[in-house]
Amino acid sequence: MKVKVILLVLLFSMTLLPQSFAVVVSNAESTTATAQKLTFKQKMAMKLFKSKAKKANKENDKVMNGFAVAGFVCAVVGVFVAGFLLGTLGVVFSAIAMNKIKKNPEKFKGKGMAIAGLVIGIVAVVGAAIVLGMG
Repeated sequence: MKVKVILLVLLFSMTLLPQSFAVVVSNAESTTATAQKLTFKQKMAMKLFKSKAKKANKENDKVMNGFAVAGFVCAVVGVFVAGFLLGTLGVVFSAIAMNKIKKNPEKFKGKGMAIAGLVIGIVAVVGAAIVLGMG
């Protein structure tokens, strides 16, 4: 029971710790390893902290693609105003963003936003065509 509580506390605290924790963990591991033998619990905690810290640093190194944001914003605004123009711009910007993210996935993030911009942009253009076709 105590082990489960300790692991849950460790998992919960990892989401609240700063990114610089990876440096602290690596320094603590090197000094602790030379000073004494680690217990199994301590080794597991170190592995957990190191993997979480590495993942946090890797995710924070990525930059949100500007074309994805621009495509999403144009598409959403295009649903309400100037559907042909802004919907088309949303589709174009989102397609450019998806292409850039596909070429450099380690550098850019925002694929979901680009897909959403693409879909909403198509809906905006089709909706504008239907509204103009009725009138």
